[in-house]
Amino acid sequence: MAQQVRWLDEQRFIVGRWDGSISLFEVSIASKEPPRLITAMTTPSGEGVQMLVTADANTFVSSARQDSLLIWRKDFGGQFLPELVSYPGHHGVAVSGRFVEYEDQRYLITGHEQGDLLIWSVDGDTQLSLLRVVDLRMPVAIDYLHDEQPLRHIRGLAVWKDGIIVAGGEDGGLHQVQLVDGAILSQRLFNPKARLGVNDLAVHGDNLLVVNCAVGQQDRNVWLYRLSHNQIQNRDSANLLLDPNIGRIFAFDIATYEQQGDSFALVTTKEGLIWRLRFADGQLYPLGNLPLGRFHYGNAIDYNERSRSVAAAGISVRLVAID
Repeated sequence: MAQQVRWLDEQRFIVGRWDGSISLFEVSIASKEPPRLITAMTTPSGEGVQMLVTADANTFVSSARQDSLLIWRKDFGGQFLPELVSYPGHHGVAVSGRFVEYEDQRYLITGHEQGDLLIWSVDGDTQLSLLRVVDLRMPVAIDYLHDEQPLRHIRGLAVWKDGIIVAGGEDGGLHQVQLVDGAILSQRLFNPKARLGVNDLAVHGDNLLVVNCAVGQQDRNVWLYRLSHNQIQNRDSANLLLDPNIGRIFAFDIATYEQQGDSFALVTTKEGLIWRLRFADGQLYPLGNLPLGRFHYGNAIDYNERSRSVAAAGISVRLVAID
């Protein structure tokens, strides 16, 4: 089961899975051949890979245990070797991450199992120093479906502008956080009536898109908001599904892109589909879908702007060209 996909460059991407493996694939856009497996790695602890984030073509960071990250660097022989970076274990395993450039400094932000956002400074050869911890647990969470206590995982992270980070959690929270001091500028529930929380999110201009598992016919699995300083405003929502009898409409991953002046989103769902949407003037416009192969939760995806293609991984791995 794939949890994360990230491009390293125009021709290579990595796939992280729950069995602790990280696979490196190479693609040839011109020949339209399927992705070719180059090498496979395994986290030293064997823990599932819940987070991958690319630093550059030769370096990436992954989750490890509940108290550590792994920095993977390519050596002279072409192999990626891990270096362990520790942090206090009460934050839990990293489940999301983003590199951020702000005021001539590079940062890594990581979202964690227990609802914390960790802010790291990045120096030299991707050396990490922990600067700050921000508690993003919602004071009042959603009425979580499975337990009296909701999960707190910070599954969604994105960068807006002016050093503002947008985060989303499985307790239903959406947050604006300021680099570097960690000030929380705004907090709200993505949907006060939701029964399950945020799976992923994306920022595109002043638009925020959120995907989740919708429970019941009155819920929605993709949401559109408008970002302003200190505020996240509702705009629109939609249900991406073919079978109206499905009780839980699971949307797993999202990516956005621009084409001829229009803004689009790609969303993967439990039905084994990748949906294409246009969003404009505060409205969502679903445009159709493409089967990726039925998979219980949905495929992980990542969009490559240079090649205009999407790497998708569930059980199998596919490359999808965006026309």
